[in-house]
Amino acid sequence: MTALRALVRAFDPRWQASIFITIHIGRRPSGLPELLSDDCPMRVTHARDRELIERGRVYVAPPDRHLCIESIYMRLSHGPRENWTRPAIDPMFRSAVHNHAPRVVGILLTGQLYDGVNGLHEIDRGGGCTIVQDPEEAFSPELPRNAMSRTKPDHVLPLRAIPRAIGECLTDMSSLARYAGAGHG
Repeated sequence: MTALRALVRAFDPRWQASIFITIHIGRRPSGLPELLSDDCPMRVTHARDRELIERGRVYVAPPDRHLCIESIYMRLSHGPRENWTRPAIDPMFRSAVHNHAPRVVGILLTGQLYDGVNGLHEIDRGGGCTIVQDPEEAFSPELPRNAMSRTKPDHVLPLRAIPRAIGECLTDMSSLARYAGAGHG
């Protein structure tokens, strides 16, 4: 949680993007949007089913629902657990790349196992930008290492450098850039 809070603190409200966050919270109630709002200069809320996507907002997957990104709105799914969890990062990444490639920035932070690894690979294949937290500084380096073994990320960076890389990816994508998604295992 420390890594995610540090990351959102550095989000730039001038980014012309929507940001989606999935963290493994399971079924338990979540005050994550309120917690992140204390640090984030952008509006942070739980995603709602069929809610229209707005730029300049941060949407968090709610408990026990996969966050899927459609063309102009979000879907919440109670589909099967993936990588032993719901919400999971892979469905978010897959749906983002399916509906918005190559205008997707995928970010994986500290974590364990493999959730987000295949989705990040799909973002890379779809022409999006991929960013992985440097495993040498990650609290739990397993997820970043697994991501790096599956695909060659565009950026492997310490946490403090990731916001600048997001901005550069969005600038490089120019008018195509609209969506960024972050996963934290």
